[in-house]
Amino acid sequence: MDDSYSIGISLLSIQAALIRTNYPELRAVVANYLAEKKTLLLHFYYDGDVPEEIIEDWSYVDTEASATIGAFCFSDFEAKRIDYPNKMPFQGRYAYLRKEEGQEQYIDRLN
Repeated sequence: MDDSYSIGISLLSIQAALIRTNYPELRAVVANYLAEKKTLLLHFYYDGDVPEEIIEDWSYVDTEASATIGAFCFSDFEAKRIDYPNKMPFQGRYAYLRKEEGQEQYIDRLN
């Protein structure tokens, strides 16, 4: 990956891919770029029971984002159940955040 990389490019790629794979169970998608490892980490946090097919759909978001940002970046995908109102861990930037009561704690990390 060259010096022109921007987390913004990744966020736009993730958001474009989410248009086709956004389900009501999805609470948030957090993207974190580790420059030293040239790795984009995507964390999907969801609410309730989710069929494996939906998690597989979300993994396509990782694939599409990776294809957009280039061949010189690795990506890692994680889907984790964290039921509302439990607090979600955070490291990176929100690519998606479901509207929920009490989310003021997340607002300063939105793009």
